[in-house]
Amino acid sequence: RYWRDWSAVLCSSDPVSTVYGATFFGQTDPDTSNNNRSAKVTVLNGGVDATVALSDAPDPVRRNELLTYTATVSNLGTGIASNVQVTIDVPTTVTGITAAPATSCTATYPVVCTFPSIAAGKSLPVITVKGRPQVEGSVSATATVSVSDPDTNPTNNTATTSTTVTPNADLAVTYTASPTSVLPGQDLTLTVKA
Repeated sequence: RYWRDWSAVLCSSDPVSTVYGATFFGQTDPDTSNNNRSAKVTVLNGGVDATVALSDAPDPVRRNELLTYTATVSNLGTGIASNVQVTIDVPTTVTGITAAPATSCTATYPVVCTFPSIAAGKSLPVITVKGRPQVEGSVSATATVSVSDPDTNPTNNTATTSTTVTPNADLAVTYTASPTSVLPGQDLTLTVKA
């Protein structure tokens, strides 16, 4: 009796796959009913590594000027990241919040964006959150990504950025007249200072 050993490399995007194989054969065999055997192999989803980065612009920003937060979410792992949720915690002192993509994100405090999945080595569409800070000083926003799969590196699931809010320009104009009273035909001098 003769037989051949063989092996296969399995590549699948499905969490579980099944493969059957291992066939024995002979030149002359009086009983061929026992020449086939099967083996079941389970292919598990590869590791998931969801990561998020958060930036702000402009920085510094003037009070009541438009401030934009940009979140970039990627999957650095070899498996598919499922049920992706991105939460961006924006200070409530930043008003008039809008978020994009609007079909995936809520314009709330915090902003919550949901996506079905991220393929291995891929990124989500860029998330932008815009608003106008109303309080001077330093404000911070935090972005967090979570997935339903085990994450091989949870330390990069959160990112924070701080923005300096400066006062609006406060322009004042004064003027003086000299002399304070004149007769028709006399010179009058006005001095304007900003």
